[in-house]
Amino acid sequence: MKHISARILIALFAVLLLLPVLAGCGGEPKLPSEPDFSGETLAAGEARMSFYLGKSYLRWGAAEGAQGYKLYHSQTLYGEYLPLDAALEGTQYTAQADCFDYFRVTAVTEEGEVPLCEPVSAFTNTLIVGPDDDMGAVQDHIDRMHERLESGSTGQFSSLRFSILLLPGVYDLDVKVGYYTTVSGLGGSPRDVVISSLYVSDRVLGNQNATCTFWRGAENLTVAGNTTWAVSQATSLRRVRVEGNLKLSYSGWSSGGFLANSEVTGTVDPGSQQQWFSRNSKWQRWSHAGSHNYVFSGCDGSVPTGAWTESGVRSTVLAETERIAEKPFLVFREGVGYSVFVPALQRNAAGVTWGDGISAEKGYFLPLEEFYIANELSDTAETLNAALRSGKDVFFPAGQYELSAPLEVTREGTVALGLGYATLKISDENTLGAIRVADVGGVRLGDLLIDAGAYSTSMVVIGDQKSDISHADDPIVLSNLYLRIGGVANVHTETGTAIIIRANDTI
Repeated sequence: MKHISARILIALFAVLLLLPVLAGCGGEPKLPSEPDFSGETLAAGEARMSFYLGKSYLRWGAAEGAQGYKLYHSQTLYGEYLPLDAALEGTQYTAQADCFDYFRVTAVTEEGEVPLCEPVSAFTNTLIVGPDDDMGAVQDHIDRMHERLESGSTGQFSSLRFSILLLPGVYDLDVKVGYYTTVSGLGGSPRDVVISSLYVSDRVLGNQNATCTFWRGAENLTVAGNTTWAVSQATSLRRVRVEGNLKLSYSGWSSGGFLANSEVTGTVDPGSQQQWFSRNSKWQRWSHAGSHNYVFSGCDGSVPTGAWTESGVRSTVLAETERIAEKPFLVFREGVGYSVFVPALQRNAAGVTWGDGISAEKGYFLPLEEFYIANELSDTAETLNAALRSGKDVFFPAGQYELSAPLEVTREGTVALGLGYATLKISDENTLGAIRVADVGGVRLGDLLIDAGAYSTSMVVIGDQKSDISHADDPIVLSNLYLRIGGVANVHTETGTAIIIRANDTI
């Protein structure tokens, strides 16, 4: 028996030594040091760009008769392209510099250089604009995309996503914002980016009816003139300065919207808006109390007075917002590059945060090159969860990302941010939803549209169980998080509970 016991102990000891190795052989993928493009086949004239762990990876399809290739890069799509002095082997290029530039490839043939493909960037479905660009070409690009995304019958039911990013400067542009479109200034203050006009279509429905004008937003810029933003739900204006008056409807109906951390130098006319939420904003005058239900929290300027009544004033007014942390947003700084600014928690707040510029705002910067930049063509729930487990924040460029399992956020302070109504699609076989956040503080989720699948028990879960843990000083904050169950395609979609919030102090 003694000999048998010794053998058992030796066997048990061996198993204990092997457990870490066996755990690494299971279904938990590690984040590889290099991306794998071995299964990718690109046709001539096709190019792709990926950003992975601090490096840019450019690939393109081989051109018949090409003796070699040359690369050009530009900070913006319609800016000046400069030749890249690089030794190229085959049909790919890897670089650490100029991570988020546009790249253009030409084939060198006996007849000379031949353009091979349209410029590509790691920011998919995105138009990056600088003040020295060809504004005619920029305006044409915006108009073409708006034509595709304007209609409620086509744009709203399309798979296309689009974001416009404006570097600091003044722009003579009419920025048209259609379905699944966001426009964002990249300055530290809304005053750093100025556009001529901001437009949402009055032709989504007949008779200038805006009750189906959904899924669009603008942030961190100044509009130099009177503006009409006639929308209804699933929309936002954040960190926007309107030099003039702001109208919230055309002559027809509009029904719902959100204004935050914004300034209107003139009057806000809600028109026929049936419900509207204004938070931590300022204006000279709010013209009337509305027809159904308005909420004002921490707003500076005239607001309707009196308590909400069924037959009279239908406004709820809070002098201050008890606790708030503004949504993280993308910033470009010369000599630094792209960063995400994460605003700090405020208590008993009123008015805008950006009056004296970003240097006076409380918060911190996260370099974008340290994020995991998702790619709609290659990323899966498995690769995104591997990035989250490795300690990465995640940035979702405009696109659609199908998830066969939920994203598991377990690290305190994780930031997951999207552009252009980046959409997390719950696949039909995924019964657990899109996002699960552990009971940890400081997590920020922003600018994400979540589409239900055939059935999931829930779509988003914040906190894994009821607990007494306090996050009062570093709460989880959900901003521009849109949960949608059905309506896009003629298929069955369902969820048991859209969102479950168990973590204390969540905003």
